[in-house]
Amino acid sequence: MTNTLYIGNKNYSSWSLRGWLPLKKAGVSFEESIIPLRQDDSQVRIRAVSEGWQVPVLKTDQGTIYDSLAISEWAAEQAPDLWPEDAQQRAAARSATALMHAGFRDLRMACPMNMKCIVSSPQEDKAALADAARINALWSRWLEVSGGPFLFGKWSIADAFYAPVVSRFVSWRLPVDDSGTRYIETMQADADYADWKSAGLAEKLIMVDIDKMMIG
Repeated sequence: MTNTLYIGNKNYSSWSLRGWLPLKKAGVSFEESIIPLRQDDSQVRIRAVSEGWQVPVLKTDQGTIYDSLAISEWAAEQAPDLWPEDAQQRAAARSATALMHAGFRDLRMACPMNMKCIVSSPQEDKAALADAARINALWSRWLEVSGGPFLFGKWSIADAFYAPVVSRFVSWRLPVDDSGTRYIETMQADADYADWKSAGLAEKLIMVDIDKMMIG
């Protein structure tokens, strides 16, 4: 059986990107099935493949895996180097991943991922800016400890979970220090991230409500 990863639009679906990147880095062979989001039949199509009623969803010959974090952990079982080798760094990377998985809601709500657009003036939402400042500070601290170029030295699942935030910092012109800027440049230069972004930019379907937030 071929592994199949069900994802949303690459331009907009941040959680899909978080599940997709670890599979690519693990060298797992899979087919993509894109379910366009916020369409009349989106929920019907998603519920047909996911008991969690969300994407991403990975179907393997062993069963179905819901949620980007569970998919990432499954990928790490195929390729353990998706987490740092050092036990303390591995725990730190897992903590950073969990922090992103559960937090920073204000930034996510005020600054949805949209790789096609860059706002004309910087984001002014105070709560979103507070989240962005906290993330920037965390990036700087993690990079200082690990030595970079990725958050915990070599690329890890933690980088997958902050990849959509990298896009948000660019699209919404969020304030970032020199360390954060270098990290953003490192992520943008990553071949798999660049492939996802290229596919997202080529998509025709748009989400009017998100686009209006950015260009209205």
